[in-house]
Amino acid sequence: MPFEYQGRPAAVSIVHDLTARKAVERAVRRLNAELEGRVQQRTAELQRANQELEAFSYSVAHDLRAPLHGINGFAGLLRHDHAGQLDEEGRMFVDRIAAASEAMDALINGLLALSRLGRAELALTDVD
Repeated sequence: MPFEYQGRPAAVSIVHDLTARKAVERAVRRLNAELEGRVQQRTAELQRANQELEAFSYSVAHDLRAPLHGINGFAGLLRHDHAGQLDEEGRMFVDRIAAASEAMDALINGLLALSRLGRAELALTDVD
């Protein structure tokens, strides 16, 4: 900043050593880059784990569905083709088998829906 000192032109200079500040800025940039790398690595690991979970849920659901259809089919045969040979308790057992297989089918459908969640886009919405 120029001014006059004892009738002569003069200037004031203030010098700051920025070495430490620049070193800290470099360290922060390096740490941010490392953190970003770790975030990307963990995101990739999470995506792989979600894909494996999706595949597992899908496989389990489909593997359970085949024997369930067999159980439900045989219960239906008992109910319709052999109803005359069953007493009240036997019909109740067949009805319970059918109800349980329908409940299990609903659970399997839930597993399949869960396996598809990994592919669905997130829908953001306000909640109370």
